[in-house]
Amino acid sequence: MKKIVLIIFLNVFFGNISFADENIFAQYLKEDNFKIKNNKEFIVRDDFVLATLDKNLKIKKQPQIYIKDEFVENTIAKDPKIKAKIENNKNRKVRYDCMRTSVMEISPKEYYTTKSNLQEGEYIDFVLANDFKYKNKTYSKGTPIKARVENINQNGIYGLPSELVLGNFVLANNLKLDAELSARGANRSIWIYPVARTFSVLLYNSGIIFMPIRGGHVRLKPEKTYEVEVYY
Repeated sequence: MKKIVLIIFLNVFFGNISFADENIFAQYLKEDNFKIKNNKEFIVRDDFVLATLDKNLKIKKQPQIYIKDEFVENTIAKDPKIKAKIENNKNRKVRYDCMRTSVMEISPKEYYTTKSNLQEGEYIDFVLANDFKYKNKTYSKGTPIKARVENINQNGIYGLPSELVLGNFVLANNLKLDAELSARGANRSIWIYPVARTFSVLLYNSGIIFMPIRGGHVRLKPEKTYEVEVYY
């Protein structure tokens, strides 16, 4: 039994062990009431379970049970419009390969930055930097477009940059677009992390001196053009 414990211990910490004499290993397992599946896989034999288990016992497959909402069922039954929509959508197949995209080039009307004048939820103004074709209609350069600030991640220590996500684009004051624009500031962590790590190795924990260095802010400049992919 001691040899079995030693073998299991070595397998756990050093991986599979190749046995010089597998017959001897199988004999030890047999003596300790182990049922062998193969040379390296085995299960524990339980005499009590084998003695009390019903030989004719069969596991029946249980039917699928769905949650039934009486309020929803009653509402559907009373409203023929809802019932008709459900029937129409039963065999409906969504084809994602038919989704089209178009690239829109925009420029901000003024200078925006996450350092000071940007807040989540507010709209910022852009204009089309070039003509934009959308659903067989062309919008000329200079057409106004707005975008909402969805998320702002401020810059962090060790050079982590700030991130800005814009969405809910509205073209020409009335056309909503399915699009998103992500921008990121200067990522100084690319060189700060390796340098800080090197300093910490050479001089214990000295890399902490680079911690106050923060990443760059997002800057949207009027003279720069940003590409936005629009889905429709």
